[in-house]
Amino acid sequence: MLSPEKKKVVIQYEIDARKHFFNQRVEVVGFCTDITHKRASEENLLLQSQILAQVSDPIVVTDPALNFIYLNEAARGLLGQSGKQTISGSIKEYFKFEDKDASLNEFLTKKGESSLWKNEVFIKILDRPLEPFDISIQTIFRKQMKKLGFHLS
Repeated sequence: MLSPEKKKVVIQYEIDARKHFFNQRVEVVGFCTDITHKRASEENLLLQSQILAQVSDPIVVTDPALNFIYLNEAARGLLGQSGKQTISGSIKEYFKFEDKDASLNEFLTKKGESSLWKNEVFIKILDRPLEPFDISIQTIFRKQMKKLGFHLS
């Protein structure tokens, strides 16, 4: 369907047909909703998730309490998990950070009041020995500056 400005518009129809209680006639009620913006947002999110899934660096997203929200395939690989398995709980159950200068702990304790932390950190993943990683932690905010969580890569 095209708008008066000749732009493509996506419409959702909802129609309900029922018999009228008194005269037994069929009554049809319906309405249309313009879902163009919703469809565009869904397509954009799909594209972004496909790009994110192909990144070779491990990416983890947590809530402010450091519970997992999202892990890409590279992060799942570090944990020895496949894409089908659900990983839940705290990041601290899987990753033990050796924070020599206490800056990471300070950043997380302040819940990311500053928006970015970068450093080389030794991390013990599950039962493996400590390994060095260059990591960055980005605080994720909503538009209203409400903190949603952290992005670790």
